[in-house]
Amino acid sequence: MIKVLILEDEDAASTRLKKMVAEILPEAEFLAIISGVKQGLEWFAANKHPDLIFADIQLNDGTSFDIFMQVETESPVIFTT
Repeated sequence: MIKVLILEDEDAASTRLKKMVAEILPEAEFLAIISGVKQGLEWFAANKHPDLIFADIQLNDGTSFDIFMQVETESPVIFTT
């Protein structure tokens, strides 16, 4: 099982991405869809890091880089901007 986190603030984009990933990786477990920096920082503080992160650059209250500057993760990141 591959644990996947999505950082995306647009509902249509996150729904489409989740569907595409599930078609390619049916074993994927989606941990959360994070829409903002504050929410992302809280999620990372409370959860084990995922196996893979799909990240839009622009989120509703900043950028995904704002998260990665404060959270050290070894998870691979695929930018989906």
